[in-house]
Amino acid sequence: MRPAIPVAIDAALRDFKNLIKIETDANKRLNMIALITFLNVLKRDWDTIASSRVEEIEVMSSLLKRGAELAPEQLRQSLTEAVSQAEQNRGDLRMSTLDTTIDRLKIALIDLQIWLESNSTEEGQALHAELYSFLKSKASRLAVLRKMW
Repeated sequence: MRPAIPVAIDAALRDFKNLIKIETDANKRLNMIALITFLNVLKRDWDTIASSRVEEIEVMSSLLKRGAELAPEQLRQSLTEAVSQAEQNRGDLRMSTLDTTIDRLKIALIDLQIWLESNSTEEGQALHAELYSFLKSKASRLAVLRKMW
């Protein structure tokens, strides 16, 4: 029987913390500190990884559904297809499936955003502002994570 991920992470953290005490090479110590930081973040976020991705999929799907109501026929079909594919995978919580679904929805969101930039209706501009806000908040969360590395 293999150990649960949090248990394995705890064991790795203990081992690296012990190794860092005896390591004399400054570069190796720095690399170990970076790895320990990464493992701590992974341990902290382990429980919410799937749920945060599911939430992201739900928000993107909602934006795309609203965009499909406003979009011309060809774009409407593309947006509806992306949402339909996401809904077909709703029960699959494997990280690879969730990430693939997010990637597909991102492509559709980009198409929607491009179209919304030239849409002058009140509903279109409101949706564009909401889409921009979502993308901005997502980018700021990623920027925080990148600073750590």
